[in-house]
Amino acid sequence: MSALKENILSAKSERVSVKACIEEALKDTYFQDIEVKKGLLLELDDDFKAQLAKAYFKHIVYNLVKNAYHHGGASQVKVMLDKPGRKLIVRDNGQGISSEKLPYIFDLFYSGGASSGIGLALVKLIVESLGATLHMSSQQGEDSFTAFTLIFPEVGHAKD
Repeated sequence: MSALKENILSAKSERVSVKACIEEALKDTYFQDIEVKKGLLLELDDDFKAQLAKAYFKHIVYNLVKNAYHHGGASQVKVMLDKPGRKLIVRDNGQGISSEKLPYIFDLFYSGGASSGIGLALVKLIVESLGATLHMSSQQGEDSFTAFTLIFPEVGHAKD
């Protein structure tokens, strides 16, 4: 993973609209499926700029949203921006992740059963390489959900 981390760190980063990158990531054919589209709620009015490598950031968005449907059993996924907090939040109404699995969810090759165990480990690596932080919370039961929150560092002195 260290070679991959070096590749991520050396990737061309630029100051971009987080909203535009999210919209670009969600143009993938997977998200054109009518059932997925019906349950995909975008709350992106609170846009802000971040310094990032677009290709890697788009992978984060794609992975988190796809996993919510494919592995989490979600019928609805919200992708939200919070400008004052410089946050991107991806929250689903899926089955949640058990408390036994939560401590390992970002470990390389830990899959909990249904995947390769690479996706979330890569997401965490990319997020940290961007200088951002990643938090996850999940609950099982009647009001089950999983939520990932990325918090971006300030960019320069601009008001965005």
